[in-house]
Amino acid sequence: NAFIHHRHGESGKMVLQALVPFTELAKSAVFTQREDSETIDKDGIEKSNEYYQRRLNPNRLKEIQQYIFQSIVDENEKDSIAPLFPTSMILAMDYDDDYLKEKDGICTFELPERIFVVDGQHRLMAMKMLFQNLSSPNVLQLVENKYVIKYLNNYKFSCSILVNYDMWEQGQVFANVNFKQKPVNRSLYYEIYGSEERG
Repeated sequence: NAFIHHRHGESGKMVLQALVPFTELAKSAVFTQREDSETIDKDGIEKSNEYYQRRLNPNRLKEIQQYIFQSIVDENEKDSIAPLFPTSMILAMDYDDDYLKEKDGICTFELPERIFVVDGQHRLMAMKMLFQNLSSPNVLQLVENKYVIKYLNNYKFSCSILVNYDMWEQGQVFANVNFKQKPVNRSLYYEIYGSEERG
């Protein structure tokens, strides 16, 4: 189910808000990268100069995997809540109104075979890599890892879904989200957490 956040009647464009299961999104998500040559690499990342995404950063992917794993383990051991990713990912898909069942501002639909990740590629790829790494038989024997896999199997991403936005319009949203937001003043960090930044 998804809430219709905004609709443009003439163009057929919509913005939906939904909780999307990680396991379903991992199957449908198209990872992209802007490059001159059109190729698909070993990780399934599609490369073309038509795309707008930056290259995935291996160090950042590793850091996010560690963050996901530790947050989930801490939730289990310390009776806390793993916040993981409270802010929405932004997805984009093409869809015909005929396939969207709508009632009272809520619609139901199935994810298409291909859904583009406008904002959140590192989050999703890191979770996908962690899931794959922990799913191997030898690693899965550890109690911690079993708990993390179970958690991820039930995890849902909060998502804003752009319906029928073309690649240029998706790129505009990507640019607005990543390059035009005003950074938080560093002094606010120290005001909240004290004079020293802790790792």
